[in-house]
Amino acid sequence: MTCQGWAQEAAMRMLMNNLDPAVAERPEDLVVYGGTGRAARSWEAFDAIVRELKVLRDDQ
Repeated sequence: MTCQGWAQEAAMRMLMNNLDPAVAERPEDLVVYGGTGRAARSWEAFDAIVRELKVLRDDQ
């Protein structure tokens, strides 16, 4: 586990799995499905989301 709780870990894994090339429409553009559904606004935002999920505690 890379996060501080299972809820945070689940959110991070779902985010990453949505961008898996086997299921994402255009993972390089963060487009997960439907042509307009994006996992994050940019790769910088994606990295920030993952970084924060890793330090987020259960009581936050």
